[in-house]
Amino acid sequence: MRESKDYKSAGTIARQTFLPIALRMQRGAYSKVQVIEAEMAETAKSTALAYEASREMVIASALVAIGVAFLLGYAISGSLIWPVRRIGRTLNAIAGGRFDVRVTVPNRDELGDLARNVNATSQRLGELYAKVEAQRAELATEHARSERLLRNLLPEQIAARLKDDPTQTIADSLPLVAILFADIAGFTPRAAKMTPEEIVNFLNGLFSVFDELAQRHGLEKIKTIGDSYMVAAGAPEACDDPVHRVAEMALDMLDVARTFAGGVDIRIGLHAGPAVAGVIGHQKLFYDIWGETVNIASRMESHGEPGRIQATKPVRDQLAGRYGFVPRGQIHIDGVGPMQTWWLAGRLGDTGPQAEAPSRPRT
Repeated sequence: MRESKDYKSAGTIARQTFLPIALRMQRGAYSKVQVIEAEMAETAKSTALAYEASREMVIASALVAIGVAFLLGYAISGSLIWPVRRIGRTLNAIAGGRFDVRVTVPNRDELGDLARNVNATSQRLGELYAKVEAQRAELATEHARSERLLRNLLPEQIAARLKDDPTQTIADSLPLVAILFADIAGFTPRAAKMTPEEIVNFLNGLFSVFDELAQRHGLEKIKTIGDSYMVAAGAPEACDDPVHRVAEMALDMLDVARTFAGGVDIRIGLHAGPAVAGVIGHQKLFYDIWGETVNIASRMESHGEPGRIQATKPVRDQLAGRYGFVPRGQIHIDGVGPMQTWWLAGRLGDTGPQAEAPSRPRT
């Protein structure tokens, strides 16, 4: 054929010979490709399933880790944070004065030791507080007792001044003070028949009633000397109508004495004028009044008569028109000389045996 150069016939023969072979090869290659594609698809599917499984596993692991962390946190808070909070609340209560509170924690570590120390401290503080309160109550009682004693020793205003400045000198000039002196007539022979206890009870009973009268009339008790009793109006501070106050006190004292212990005779003297008052001493403080006014009032009592009230002219002049007076006349007063004096008979309008018409003051 090469020699005849029959190319057309050669092509036909080639097609007939090689085309089937090529087609078979093509089909074989395609089949291989399909197999490979199927394998690749299967591999991809397996890979996707493995990825999804891995993803789910990661998520589950994360959730488990979160749960474990939460449980661990809860456990830690139960063993650490809660006890700390309980201890803190207990400390706040103790700081607020509640020493009966206690804290309970299950811990056996340092927090448990701390809770036990807090409880022990709270108990100790409660015991100390109870002791302090008891001592404070005792101090308050003693302070009140001291205040009462001080008020019994000194006028309230004077005591307040001394508390402000214990080193100061108390010395006051009183322009007008009314003085009352009283003395029990015949006390010495009466006391000779009494035991010491009976004497004290007798004087204490009578003078206690006089103290009540002095308080009622707004007078200041100055002192008692033996069976003598002294009060003043207008001391330590000025008051309205001091002479009227001592006159009322004197009349009430006579009424009390007439019925006390079967009847007691007392002499009373009244005078009014200027005086000086102050506190004497540093250990046993004593408030007293000095001056001619005090001396004359004392002489009115000592030169008086049992069951009567002797008054000077200044007293009579200030009470004229409200009280009845009986002239006694002129008497000699030691250290002063002759003086006109009067008996205070009673309030005008009284029907008692001593109430008489007043004698007008001389001019």
